[in-house]
Amino acid sequence: MHYRTYSNVLEIRTIASEYLIAMKLLSGRKYKNDLSDIIGILAEHEKRNQTITLEMINKAVNDLYGGWVDFPEDSKSFIEDAIKKGNYEEVYLSTNEEEKLSKDMLIGFEKDYPGVTKASNIDEILKNLKNKNNGKVEN
Repeated sequence: MHYRTYSNVLEIRTIASEYLIAMKLLSGRKYKNDLSDIIGILAEHEKRNQTITLEMINKAVNDLYGGWVDFPEDSKSFIEDAIKKGNYEEVYLSTNEEEKLSKDMLIGFEKDYPGVTKASNIDEILKNLKNKNNGKVEN
């Protein structure tokens, strides 16, 4: 969508926030800032009294990707829970901290096992590392 034109020459376009949320939900990286960015977007819109609803996000998901089929299994529950809780600033802080811990765990894993980490196995590696750190045994 149009954002601004400079000197009648340069037109700047941007994406509607619910579409950006949909894109970040699809990537759903737990070791980057995808999830905390989503919460930050929701919080900023809430402050401006421009609430982003689950219906708006569902529409964006359907418009861009034809539905939730190709999304990580926990993306939909993440956004539903986030909107339901609504306490965006608190959720942002905990989500951002979790992302930092995940990143640190992956960096350590990559040092111990160079070349093992791939985009296709990163969620499974993170899950196993978190279970190991919580004293759980993975089946």
